[in-house]
Amino acid sequence: MISSFRTLLLTSVCSAFLLAACDQSDTTDSSNIIGSPDLSSYGMMFDQQPSWAGSYLSSRVAQNRFDWSRAEGFLTKTMEQKSDQSVLARRSMLLALGAGDIPQAEKWATLFDKHPDPSGLTHFIRLIGALKTNNPSTVRTVLSNIPENALSKFALPLITAWVNAEDQKTSTKTASSAAVATPSLSGNGVYEFHRILIADYLGNIPDNIVKNAVAATRESITPMSAEQLGDIFLRHKKFDTASEFYQLAKSASPELTGIDARIKAAENKDVSLPAPLILTPQIASMANGVALALFDMASTFYNDQSHESAVVFARISLALNPNLIEAKLLIANILAGQNRLSDAIDLYQEIPKTDPRYVAVQQRLASLRVDQGQDHDAIKTLNALINETTNIDQKIGYLIQIGDIERENEDFKSALSAYDTAINLVGEPPKSEFWALYYARGMTLERLKKWDRAEADLKTALAFQPDHPYIMNYLGYSWADQGIHLDDAMKLLLRAVSIVPDDGYVTDSVGWAYYKQGKYTEAVEYLERAVELLPYDGTVNDHLGDAYAKVGRTREAQFQWQRALNYGEDEAAKDVIRKKLD
Repeated sequence: MISSFRTLLLTSVCSAFLLAACDQSDTTDSSNIIGSPDLSSYGMMFDQQPSWAGSYLSSRVAQNRFDWSRAEGFLTKTMEQKSDQSVLARRSMLLALGAGDIPQAEKWATLFDKHPDPSGLTHFIRLIGALKTNNPSTVRTVLSNIPENALSKFALPLITAWVNAEDQKTSTKTASSAAVATPSLSGNGVYEFHRILIADYLGNIPDNIVKNAVAATRESITPMSAEQLGDIFLRHKKFDTASEFYQLAKSASPELTGIDARIKAAENKDVSLPAPLILTPQIASMANGVALALFDMASTFYNDQSHESAVVFARISLALNPNLIEAKLLIANILAGQNRLSDAIDLYQEIPKTDPRYVAVQQRLASLRVDQGQDHDAIKTLNALINETTNIDQKIGYLIQIGDIERENEDFKSALSAYDTAINLVGEPPKSEFWALYYARGMTLERLKKWDRAEADLKTALAFQPDHPYIMNYLGYSWADQGIHLDDAMKLLLRAVSIVPDDGYVTDSVGWAYYKQGKYTEAVEYLERAVELLPYDGTVNDHLGDAYAKVGRTREAQFQWQRALNYGEDEAAKDVIRKKLD
């Protein structure tokens, strides 16, 4: 929910937290080892029966690759061969958490029941079980044992506020009050955000929270969080505040589904939304509130590039609320970034169709399947989305993605079919927001040798993006290569190279345009620079060889042609080069 906030509190402790959880030593007697996953299907890094050091190093490599389940398995193999296991047990506990194996993490945590854990990790694991009892007293017992450090200083006020709220909600002696539940929640966006959530949970938002809500949170919330707060204030008939949050969400994310309907509801002082839109539900329980608080901490770690800490806290939040979609998306994004594509896909597939991010997630799934080499499955996913939606803009987006996949595979006819269908849906006249579609179709048509149509599309794209160096390069090079509009081509290409002077392809285009104009000395200057930038590109080396030949540098020309032959991939082009060398 919270994208960032101005505090050094968590950033200063995130790395230290994981190190403490893994590497502090103590005198715990942990000879009673807990069972571990079967490793029979895993390839060992060293030999079939590795030493403890080999298993340990394999574990570290697996963890670095975010394969936490395998890392835990290797580490357990290490523990079978080591007598002092307390440090390794703490690391195994962390790895089990990162893999989402909460029962296994809880088993590891029991090894430290009678011994201190300065990192606090074992207490956060125990907190999972305590919160599931929904008993504030049980939770407070766990909280009282968490050691004081930077992490607990930030987390405990949040968790305590939710425990206080649960006390008040279930109490028959006192009226619920957000002021009583959240006395220490102020000073940063996360705390202020949760003050509002807790007030909603208790059924009454005090005027002082309403008055300061937007100012206290606007710098730190995501568009969807702003929409959520708008829903809360709409539910409590605080229509002006609801409208402010909705406008904030729209200004940051104009395409947010249903945001205009929400703004209209606030303006009309209507507490309901038109179907199928629904207001964000209240937090259902103390455990769900704490889950969201821990997820906000995970988000902060993620924004600070502390991805291991982010995964750990996102996994804890999911253990408390398995339906917390934001946590699944965060973990999936991290796994995808670490090339754990199958694991990321599994999490993305858990996002329901009712979630407003479903469409974006499905498109992300298609991209990951392409990365896996499963282009057919990716296109199948996108075609299914086309059939499911009546939204024209969404259909256009899916068709563009299909066209891009086909074009990347050099199936230009299929790519053209997808792009043509998309442009037919766009209609006439061309629209500026779809400039990339015209650019993509123009490149595809050029490859299919349909130049008149290609030129029209490239000009359309350039009219919408007149300073785009790569549109200028594609159109200018195509003109130069055909020997047409050479003066116009040179103007475009010189503008392009001034914008991206270190781009080898654009630099090559300028040199080749000079070559086509018969200005061979200028051509050599640019083509030599292009070869410096792209030394292993066959076409660039071939161009330089041609320019050298024109200025009488025959031996150097032959050298460049030989390099072009060595590095080239197009057999027809290589046949032409062989004739030059004969």
